[in-house]
Order: sequence, then structure tokens, then C-alpha cells
Amino acid sequence: MKVVAGDARQDEKTIAFRPIPKLIDTVATVKYPDYTGLKEETVPGGDVRSVEGSTAEWHFTFDHMPAKITWSVAGSGPVELSPQGGEPKYAATAEVMTGKAQAELAIFHADGERIDGWRYEIEGVADKLPVVEIVEPTKDLELISTAELPIRFRAKDDFGVAEIGLILDIAGERKWVVETVIDEKNQRQVSDIAKMMLDLIPLKITDNVRIHAYALDHKPRGGPRAVSALRSIDIRQFQMRWYYGGGEGGEEEEEEGGPDADAV
Repeated sequence: MKVVAGDARQDEKTIAFRPIPKLIDTVATVKYPDYTGLKEETVPGGDVRSVEGSTAEWHFTFDHMPAKITWSVAGSGPVELSPQGGEPKYAATAEVMTGKAQAELAIFHADGERIDGWRYEIEGVADKLPVVEIVEPTKDLELISTAELPIRFRAKDDFGVAEIGLILDIAGERKWVVETVIDEKNQRQVSDIAKMMLDLIPLKITDNVRIHAYALDHKPRGGPRAVSALRSIDIRQFQMRWYYGGGEGGEEEEEEGGPDADAV
């Protein structure tokens, strides 16, 4: 290149042409934790939202090779990427952690000058404990010691319920009424029903029975489990009837009474 103005001329200058690589495709493959039973998923565009503990692998394709390309996640030091198979294709991986993070892909000239960069959002969703509830009975009850009580309960989990059960607490003792293990993964809703036979339990008048359901998911947590709200059952004595002789016409008179005449 040279500049001419009238009779004035400037010596020719050479300007090096450095083509700018163009990013033509970005996809991410998400591999879920084994316990979820979910298959890997391909996400176009590069932004990733997945359950915590997943592994994301990004694949970048350029129209030609940059002199240098780096990848960094959430403030960590940049890592230089290498082309795959001699083609302008690159890959990077990262574990998906709980919360939001940002990753950056950057390209540079051979002299270290930065050319361009792209940012991607990574969001890790916490795998919470299941939600479990007693559906029936819907409230606390008063029953006699020989009553039969059906109990219906259910549990839900985003990635599958692994175990569901029902527990009674009576006079300081704990009894496991139901304990069901679900081997199938990704069973997101489970329900069960049990019949509590109070006459099979040594109960005294004024005893209190407390019931709660529990649930576990497949995530290896090492102990914690979800529990429902308590249902309380107060034990009351039988309804008592009193008979008196000497009524009019020699008929007996009947009177309901006793301290707990209204108990079921």
C-alpha cells in the first residue's frame, strides 16, 4: 500500500492480512448422574441448565483454526484447547455445580492479541429431597382401640422415588408399618395404602399414636430423608350405655354416658 498526494509519494507499506476465525457451531452434551437413570442430552447454543453433578461437554466448530483458543469457567484460569483430528473443532468439559456460573471461550492471534470471545451460562439445579404427604386421613382423629384405619400416602421426586414407608410412634416405641423399595429409576410419583389394625397393638385408653410417612430418592445422600407432617390419633374408651329398670310399664330405660361417649 502507498499514499500519493500530488507530486508527493510515500514509500510502499505492507499490511499483513490476518483472517478472523468465525465460530459456526456450538453444541453441549449433558451427561446426567447415573442415579437419575436419564440418558444424555444434546443442547444447541451452549447454555446449560441441569441437575447438580451432571457433566457438560461443549463442542465448538470454526470455519478455520484460530492461532490460540482458551476456555475458562467461573473465574478459573483459562485452559488452552487443542484442535481435534487436525480440524477446526474443539471440545471442553465441566462439572455442573449448584447455582449459576459463566464460561468463556476466547480466540487469539499468534502474537497473543485477543480477537473475540463468547460467554455461556451454566446453571446447576439442586436435587432436593422428595415431597411426601399423608393423603388420608386428612386430620388428627380420636378412635377406640379396636378401630381399623386405612392410611393413604404418596411421594414425588424430580428424578425418581427410591423408597417410601409409613411409621407409627406409640408409647415411646417405633413401628415400621410399610417399607417399600422402588428399584426402577425415574419413578417420579409413588403412592401406597396401608390398613392400621389398632386391635393388634397393645393400647391403653388415653394413649396417643403418631403416624408419619417418609421417602428417599436415588441420590446417595448418606442419611437424610423426606418426612410428612404428623397425623395424631388419640385412643378413647368404648362408648358406654347404662340401663335402668323400673320405667313406666315395666320397660327398661336406656341412657348413653361415660366420660367418652362421643368417641368413635
